[in-house]
Amino acid sequence: MSTRLSPYYPVLVPRNEVPSSAKLAPFATRPAQPFRFLDLPAEIRRYIYDLWIPSFLHVSTGCGRVRLQYFTDTREGLIFQTLSVRPFFLNRQFYHEFWYSLFARTTWCFSNPDLLLSALECLSNPMVDRIRHVSVRLGEYGRWPKVRSNTPSKDRSHSFDFRSAVQTLRHMDQLQTLLIYINLADFGYVRANPWTALPANTIAANCVADFTWSGLVTRVPFARSVLDQEFIRTLKFRCGEASVSLVPKPEDRYAGQMVDVVISQCAVVGSMEA
Repeated sequence: MSTRLSPYYPVLVPRNEVPSSAKLAPFATRPAQPFRFLDLPAEIRRYIYDLWIPSFLHVSTGCGRVRLQYFTDTREGLIFQTLSVRPFFLNRQFYHEFWYSLFARTTWCFSNPDLLLSALECLSNPMVDRIRHVSVRLGEYGRWPKVRSNTPSKDRSHSFDFRSAVQTLRHMDQLQTLLIYINLADFGYVRANPWTALPANTIAANCVADFTWSGLVTRVPFARSVLDQEFIRTLKFRCGEASVSLVPKPEDRYAGQMVDVVISQCAVVGSMEA
């Protein structure tokens, strides 16, 4: 067996044994060998995708296209960045794996029902059918006009957007979770006669109930300090006592202690129009 030392492993020699005329060679290491990303095991590639792909994508539209943006937390604060998908068109396998991970873990966020409708119209039907998680904000629904047969068409838009958004989401085959953001203070009185008007919390609960159906998990985040019991009672009446639960969430630095109102395995009773 050869006793020659390998050039790739260091040997520690006491300083007093090193001849003064000796020249110490630099520490030798094996040169790094490049490898293809697609040569990694599939499990590691999925892990890298999950680290890179944002959990929430904020959707906007313009010029018939959909723009996907996300927040990055930096020392200077939150920075809004646009997700570029162009690099993923270079390789078919890379493209399919990226989009699979994107649809599997990312929540598509829409600021209102109208944006949801216009954005989904820009996407192909196969792409829409692969979306699994959606977030939509329902703002000031209580101030939208009550749609009657004699209501001018210009005043029907918000209610039409709301109903159309419900129907569109119902037809998304892979949709698993729906995140709804509401502010109870925005749900005023929708009827002219204050004696027959519904309380804002009841209207809000009825509105959320229309976004619940069997096979879908609907979540409504609230600061615990503003969560109203009348809202919960109305939801339980519409969706079933066992279908509604409260799930605590980590404390938010702005809103304080948070809680999710979760509706699952729902069988909706009644209608908002009743």
